[in-house]
Amino acid sequence: MRIAILLAALSFVAIGNARADLVYLTNGNVMEGRVTEKDGKVIIETANGTIVLASERVERIEKKDSVLDEYDKRSAGIDPNAEGAAGKFAALGNWCAANGLHNQALLAWRRTLEIEPDNNAARTGLGFVKFDGRWMSFDEAQAARGMVKHGEVWVTPEANADLERLDSQKEIERLRVEQERLKLAQIQAQADAESARRQEYVQPPVVFYSVPYVSGYPSGYPYNYRNPYRRSAAYPYSTLPQTNSSNPFVSPYSFGITTGGH
Repeated sequence: MRIAILLAALSFVAIGNARADLVYLTNGNVMEGRVTEKDGKVIIETANGTIVLASERVERIEKKDSVLDEYDKRSAGIDPNAEGAAGKFAALGNWCAANGLHNQALLAWRRTLEIEPDNNAARTGLGFVKFDGRWMSFDEAQAARGMVKHGEVWVTPEANADLERLDSQKEIERLRVEQERLKLAQIQAQADAESARRQEYVQPPVVFYSVPYVSGYPSGYPYNYRNPYRRSAAYPYSTLPQTNSSNPFVSPYSFGITTGGH
C-alpha cells in the first residue's frame, strides 16, 4: 500500500520532466505521451494508462522521445538468462519508479525475484520487510513484532486497549444522543397529533331564543315562579320552552343554549 502511494506520487513529479510527444488539442489543451495514429484515432500512451482521441480533436502533434521509449530500450537490453540479470532488472525497476512508471517498476522487480528471490532492492520495492531473517509483508512483520491493528493502523497492545475504551465511550455517547433524538421525535409526534385533533374539533352551533315583548298581561294570567309564561287558556301565546326544573328560581330564559358538542 505504501509503495503504491509512493510510486503514484513519483509519477506526478516524473511525467512533467520526462520527454514525450506533445499533442495539441483543438480546445487549447496539451497532452503528453507516446503517440501512435491508427484508423482515424490518436492513441496516447502515458505512464498511467492509454488515451484514445478522435483525430479531429487534435490540432497537431510534436514527436519526441518519451519515457516509455526509454523504458522499452532499457528493458530490451536486458537478457534474463545472462549473468547479473537480476541486478539489471532491479535497477530498471528503480529507474521506472523514479520516472513515474509504477506498473513497469512492479513488473521489473517481479522479474528480479524470479531470478534472485532474496534481492534486497526488489523486495523493498515491492513492499516486503525483512524481520528475524525472513522477508514478509509489512502487515506480517507488524504482527510478528507484537503489534495489533486498530482499524487501519498498527499500534501497541496497550495503545489498542486505550483506543478500544475510547471507542466504547464514543459508542455509549452516540447511543445516548440517539435515544434523546428518538425521545424528542416522539414528543413532537404527540404534539403534532394533538394539534391535528384540535383542528378537527367543530364548535357546535349556538341557538339563541328571543323573548317576545308583551306590553301587558291579561287578567287572570296564572303567574308563578316555576313557569311564569306557562301556556294556558288565559295566555295561550307563550312560545318559550317549558322548564322541567324543580328549582323555582331557574329561569326559562336561555340566550346561549348549545345543541350538541363536547
